[in-house]
Amino acid sequence: MQHRHLVLASQSPRRRQILTISGFEFDVLPSQISEIPDENLNLSAKIRQLAADKARACLKMRTDSKGLGFLVLAADTVVVLDDQILGKPKDENEARLFLRRLSGRSHSVVTGVAMIDSSTSIEFFGHAETTVRFRDLSPDEIETYVATKEPFDKAGGYGIQGAASHFIERLDGPYDNVVGLPMEIVEEGLRFFAEKIAGFSIAKNSRVKEVGDQIRFFEQKLKRHESSRTKRIAAKLIAVTKTKPATDVVMAWLAGQRVFGENYAQEAIEKKNDVELLVRSITPKPSGIQWHFIGHLQSKKVKSVVGEFDLIHSVDRLSLAEEISKRAVARGIEQAILLQLNFADEKSKSGATPDEYIELAKSVCGLPGISLCGLMALPPLLDSEEETRTQFQEIVRVFEKTKASLPTEYASQFKELSMGTTHDFRQALEAGATMVRIGTAIFGHRS
Repeated sequence: MQHRHLVLASQSPRRRQILTISGFEFDVLPSQISEIPDENLNLSAKIRQLAADKARACLKMRTDSKGLGFLVLAADTVVVLDDQILGKPKDENEARLFLRRLSGRSHSVVTGVAMIDSSTSIEFFGHAETTVRFRDLSPDEIETYVATKEPFDKAGGYGIQGAASHFIERLDGPYDNVVGLPMEIVEEGLRFFAEKIAGFSIAKNSRVKEVGDQIRFFEQKLKRHESSRTKRIAAKLIAVTKTKPATDVVMAWLAGQRVFGENYAQEAIEKKNDVELLVRSITPKPSGIQWHFIGHLQSKKVKSVVGEFDLIHSVDRLSLAEEISKRAVARGIEQAILLQLNFADEKSKSGATPDEYIELAKSVCGLPGISLCGLMALPPLLDSEEETRTQFQEIVRVFEKTKASLPTEYASQFKELSMGTTHDFRQALEAGATMVRIGTAIFGHRS
């Protein structure tokens, strides 16, 4: 077996992410070259030359002391307008100039890919091209974007993954090529080496398979409990991804998971953007991802959460619901929420006690801009399965009593029961949970 370890000759975080979610195990060893192509070459040859120079520089830097062999992968992406390569702008004035030239016009994004085998010196070169059309940009839009500082380390003065994504009117060709690493060309290169080198193989990342296996395991568990319940209520798996990278979310998405729970507003919103970018690098189709906010929500964070999440689980007091209502009305939307129950009146947890819960629900359900969809509970973790089961049954009684106390028009939408985690999801499902929140069992312990 001619096993090779993959070495990425790039410090681009996007290229690393694309390789990770594609299931590869690799090291990173960026190489510095002048990036001045031979002017006598045509465009595709210039791009391949730049990528080849990076790969060869990396090959010289990396030693193969164990004699196991490695495969260097390098890529270089350029923006081309009117047969001119637009590099990284030197300053704000050049960034403005690039954006004004790109405004309302089509340009090409070309990525050259070079792969070199350390043991045999066999080389592969390829390139991909995507046509991108910008809509007309206003002077204010250009100034605002330049002020973000995004243009200065990006070819052509923009990055499709950031605020400039709104500049794109049309895109013809592979999206991941614009991000910086066309995986179709990489896969073509791997097939080339497999044909040239007997037994050639590249290490794959077991993390992709592990996450996928766990997602499928819990899907089967939910289906099994659904078929055993008399009411046949479908339960939804919420994959909890707090502190986990965007690549973990995409791995779960590749395995079919579509609902994700986040605890921290700023981390979640940044991650949402990264996930959508990475998913689009795989497929042009909509991701279909739902985002739920499940952590403690401070009033000062409401503005950044309302409208960004399909469901907020952790509304724990009337004043917070009123703030959500105000922000939702201002945005002209209806925000779906759950009210949090503090079942055991724990000092370390938020939410209404069982005695307070019904009155809180009655006060909240009539607020404008809010859709009260049900109850969320995070009860104490108990060692006894029987005590855990009894605890969840008591929560269900609070849920049903609340539903019966609400006016008919609000009771009909009060149907979600979010409870159960990795530790106790089985008992929660048996009691009637419609949503279970699983993190550790899918993604491992959090850092």
